[in-house]
Amino acid sequence: MIRLEKVINTIISLSKEKIFANLWIRGQPGKAAAFFSKDGNLINYFPVEYHYGPKLSPRRGYNLGGGFKVFGNRLFLSLPDKYEILEYTMEGKLLRKIKRDIKLKPPFLEDGYRFITKDISGPCYLTSKGFLINKLHIKKEKKDEEIDKTYLDLFNKKFEFLGSYPLREDIYLTEIDSFDNFYFIQTDPYLKLIKCTMKID
Repeated sequence: MIRLEKVINTIISLSKEKIFANLWIRGQPGKAAAFFSKDGNLINYFPVEYHYGPKLSPRRGYNLGGGFKVFGNRLFLSLPDKYEILEYTMEGKLLRKIKRDIKLKPPFLEDGYRFITKDISGPCYLTSKGFLINKLHIKKEKKDEEIDKTYLDLFNKKFEFLGSYPLREDIYLTEIDSFDNFYFIQTDPYLKLIKCTMKID
């Protein structure tokens, strides 16, 4: 058991010498990460932070979309409030931006206090064959009601957009492992974990 100096959201990578983790941010939605020693002491912050959306109370925090994810020696961040996926070196150098021509509705405060989310991009995953998968959640308006839609956006090895795979309303992707197994959670009529593979050409 290790007690970390900072409140974290998720572990990005773990080795015998270092822990790399997404941080929990309060005061404004955002993404940040830090390196810790094997004893939980803060070594340094990852040099890139991303903040978006409205300012909040210092005690309020929201975890929207995906944080930083490491694949091999590269780090990916799918920006939650706009369709842009950033690829970095582990030292924080930006290698490329992967975009789609799609406009997302960012989060906002309603009546000054209610935090409302509409569209969320991320997290993203990289398969062992180099295909990029990005999760996209959007709300569509239809006859005075909002309908939630979730898609898996597929990109080839050159990170060119291939298309979107729609998911059922009661299913969401929770992880893709190093063997390219997809893990989905089904919520209706009861909680179920579904493991499957997906062929991408």
